Amino acid sequence: MTATVLPSKYADIGQIQDSAEALFTRGATDFQFFAGLCIPHVMRYPFPPLYIAIWQMLITAVTREDRERVLRYALGLPRGFAKTTFLKILLVWMVVYDKISFALIVGATERLSQNFLSDVNDILSSPNIEAIYGPWNVNLATDNKEEKKASYRRRIVILIAAGAGTAVRGINLAYMRPDFLLCDDMQSKENATSETESNALLDWFVGTLLKVVDPFFSTMIYSGNMYPAVDNCILAKLQNNPEWTTLITGAILADGQSLWESVRPIDALWKDFKHDEALGRSHIWFAEMMNQSTLEGVSLLPNGIPDPPLTTDEIIPDAGFMLIDPAGLKKISDDNVVTANYVIGSTVAVQRLIAGKTDPILPIQTPKEVIEATITIAQELGIRIIGIEGVAYQATLEFWFREVLQEKGLENHFIFIDLAPHGVQKEKRIINSIKNLMDKSWFFADPDARQRYTFQALSYKLGKPKQKDDILDTCAYIEEMRRPENWSTVLSVPMSGPVANYEGLTGYATPF
Repeated sequence: MTATVLPSKYADIGQIQDSAEALFTRGATDFQFFAGLCIPHVMRYPFPPLYIAIWQMLITAVTREDRERVLRYALGLPRGFAKTTFLKILLVWMVVYDKISFALIVGATERLSQNFLSDVNDILSSPNIEAIYGPWNVNLATDNKEEKKASYRRRIVILIAAGAGTAVRGINLAYMRPDFLLCDDMQSKENATSETESNALLDWFVGTLLKVVDPFFSTMIYSGNMYPAVDNCILAKLQNNPEWTTLITGAILADGQSLWESVRPIDALWKDFKHDEALGRSHIWFAEMMNQSTLEGVSLLPNGIPDPPLTTDEIIPDAGFMLIDPAGLKKISDDNVVTANYVIGSTVAVQRLIAGKTDPILPIQTPKEVIEATITIAQELGIRIIGIEGVAYQATLEFWFREVLQEKGLENHFIFIDLAPHGVQKEKRIINSIKNLMDKSWFFADPDARQRYTFQALSYKLGKPKQKDDILDTCAYIEEMRRPENWSTVLSVPMSGPVANYEGLTGYATPF
């Protein structure tokens, strides 16, 4: 028998004339292909590798003979990344490949869960799926917006939609209890911000919902997002519960790439972050798009950064200094970071920030690039003080600085200050620096520099070792520069004024 299948970009057109048996076999092991069969008009781009890994992990656990009685998975996927579409296709796959018989779908409201069920029903009734897996629609014995019950593939299949907090206790149909529980955005943001409502929902979730499943043969999936600066987020609680396997990721991966470039390009994500950060809501973006808690005690910036007291154009500096945090050349090394800072009275303003080999204005990877970029920016801004972390490898940088300055005839133009942590652990220095940032004793005059700092600070998890903190650490050295012996030098050295109009330095450094 040849199946008539609607083509999709990811339902291989070369396969659509194959037999139903061949298509059935391919769909069992190729989720991209199966997704194209389900919704060919929607699946314009393939799911990213993480989604396929989630599917493979789930189906392996569900089908293994020695599986546990109850499998629990908490998924945190960023908003706008087709999370719900992925879950609908996943549920359909579970049904057509006989992995489950009774699914309970729970959303924040009955209407949301019913919409989910309606789309699943439409997929099961679609020409592609019926041509390969058999008729669904004509076999529906119960067909309403809350429940679908069908004799399907030689067994009874039940799909029920329910809203959070509704009466599901003791649910039992055809002598079965749910063997698949799917919670999709079950907790609303409004619920998470109310202690009373969130406690009530958690009581219902634990005491009622999780107890309705088949205790011998069931899989639970809780899918949602983090909420900013609240300790009532159920996803965060499940993340810390050892009985749940958690798979939580952000829109921007550790390598700086988008989780799903075809759907949400990295440039668009950065623009979205910059928009929200400019409105003082970077912590909200970070929680919901990066799925990372911004609670105090967990995050360095639970409430974002306050607006600067002055803009770049309003600043008339009394003094200035450069700060350099050099890095090694290994792939695992932090980025080299250089900041240019103006002094206005007792306040410090970060005027320029460049970092790493991908900096769009002045890439700095090698020591030579760090030195030349620092000299260029310092001369443009009229700064003559250069502070360098004088620890280990970094201590040699001043030597090479002087070599380059001599070649350029500028050996008497700059004054160097060696900076040291003075026995204070790095994280403590960063925390202290942020307290001063919140008090506006220093601030970012350059919005792009502020956004780069904010993103790294929100990415940072307190107490976790080996994190990317190069920008945070460099800015923390502002406090070292304020030490009396250093500060007196900074204030005593006059600004030289711009000595050149360097081509290509008309904007500010940004990774976005």
